[in-house]
Formats: sequence, structure tokens, C-alpha cells
Amino acid sequence: MDLRNLFLFLAFVGLGCGTTQLKGSEPPSWIGGSSPKYPSSFYLTAVGEGETAKDAEASAYAGISKIFQVEVKSQEEIRERYVQRNNQVKEERFSLKSSIDLSTQKVLSQVRIAQVYQNPQSGRWYALAVLDRDQVGTSLRERIKGLDQEIEQLLATKAQGKLPRIRTLKKAMDKLDLREALNSDLRVVDSQGQGVKPGYDPGQLTQNFAEELQGISIKVKIEGDYGKELSAALTESLVGQGLSVAPQGKPEDILVKGRLQWEKSGISDQRWKFVRWIFKLEVWDKLNNQLITSLDKEGREGHLTYQEAKRRALRTIKADHLKKLSQEITDYILK
Repeated sequence: MDLRNLFLFLAFVGLGCGTTQLKGSEPPSWIGGSSPKYPSSFYLTAVGEGETAKDAEASAYAGISKIFQVEVKSQEEIRERYVQRNNQVKEERFSLKSSIDLSTQKVLSQVRIAQVYQNPQSGRWYALAVLDRDQVGTSLRERIKGLDQEIEQLLATKAQGKLPRIRTLKKAMDKLDLREALNSDLRVVDSQGQGVKPGYDPGQLTQNFAEELQGISIKVKIEGDYGKELSAALTESLVGQGLSVAPQGKPEDILVKGRLQWEKSGISDQRWKFVRWIFKLEVWDKLNNQLITSLDKEGREGHLTYQEAKRRALRTIKADHLKKLSQEITDYILK
């Protein structure tokens, strides 16, 4: 559920659930932005208005969400700059965004509508949304503390071998993403804007993960007509995932070997030219002498010339098989 739908849902269920509906000609003080009953040192508050009570509540929920969104955007930009500097796996920026979204949704689910008011002259509705800083802050600090303990345990693990080290660090990175999301929310909730400092260096953890990932060397060798083009396309996709291709003469840790064959299609047409392609490929973990995955695909493509028919087949192979294969290799390394 995205944040917009969450606000609408909360506004829908919020009516009648512990909400005080005010009446009278005098508007409450919180419409002006301050409430003696809900001081800013103890509560995050936002005022919404609309033609109906439900509209006003949704607007109030959205008002509190905007406070979080500024911090969310800041954290995304910080991580993205770091990822670009270290040529890290591109998934990390999306991982952080997902973690922040999930964490913020959970925090926003604790927002409640404290009071609603309808102006008797204009008929417009106003709503006051509140979030208890202490209650939410205590919960966030406890969760962060637990994650820090788990991360420190993973960092103390002496994993043997390239893949075990990468996978251990990846688990720590996943927990770090969630921790950063929770800490981002805590900085918003805390009246002093303070988060919790970890007892380890998150930047060093991220750098160690990137370096270990770069230490895995991959060799791609696809033979046959246009095999070099497919090898280059797969190599580019793997590098885009933050992986490293083995230089000439260096032993590979992951070997991708395959062959692309062309055959007559058996279709006779005066205008169109058809080709049949067969693409077979295997991916091996040379560190453990284990087959990771394999492909055995074939198809038929047609065009006005044989050359263009082959080009169309190559586009199909790249779009339908190589991108998926690149992700499978990455998933295997990080699993």
C-alpha cells in the first residue's frame, strides 16, 4: 500500500474511532497551528481541511506524512550518491527506498485523528492529526537496538570463502537498510531531531560489501555467429549490477559459457526471410564446481532480409533471456 492509499484508508477507518467532534461558533486553537492539549514537544501534529470530514482527515494525515517525506528524500539522495561513488549494486538504492517506505508506513499507521471541527458559517471541515513522539520513539529505538545487535553479530562472523563473505555482508546490508529507515523516522519523531548512532561504521560496512562483490570475477564466453555481441551484452548487464568481469588470463569464479546456432527455418515465402535460432548456455560456480543455471531456448524470426531476421532474433534473446540471466547470477551470488 503506497502512502497516498494509506492516508485514505486511515481517514476512512478513523471516523468514529476515538475522535472528538467539536461544535460551536468558536474555532479551536489548533486550526491556527498550535494546541495546548497536544504540544509540539510531545506530539507531531498537522491540520487538514476539506468539504467533508473524511477529506479533512485525509488532508491531516497527508500533512504529517510530508514531514517524513523530506527526511526520506534526504536519505535516498545520500545513499544514491554513495552507491554511485562505490559502483555498488544498483539494487541497494531501491532496497533503501523500500525499507524507508515500509518503516514510514508503519509509523504513519499510528497517527490518529484527535479532533474534527466544522465551521458553522462556511460548512468546511477541519481535522487535527497527532502522533505521540514518546510512544513511537521508544518503539523505534528498541527496534534499532535489536538490528544493531544482529549487524554486529554478522560483522563478527568469520565467513570462509568469497561467496560466504559476500552473503554474510549482504545480510548485514539488508539489516542496515532497515536500520537507516527506522533511524530516519526516529529523527523526525524525536523532538530534538536526534537518531541513534551505531557502534560500527555503516560507511565501512557498505564499502567492504562493495569491495567483496568486486572481488568475484566472472567470465562470459558465448560462441557462434553474433556470440561476441551477446557476450558483450551480458557483460554490460552484469557490470551494471555491480559485478566484475574477469580480465584476460585471470581465473574466473563464475563461468558463463554458451553457443548461438542458426538454422534454416523450413518456411518458404517469396517476400519474408525466416531464420531459426538455438541458444544454449550454462553458468558454473567454479569455486564450488556447481552448476548455477542453464538455458536451452530456440525460436524463429522473420523479416525482409536474413540479416534483419537475425537482428530481430538477437533483440529477443537479449530482452527475454540475458536480462533474466544477469539477475539470476546476481541473486545466486548474494543469496
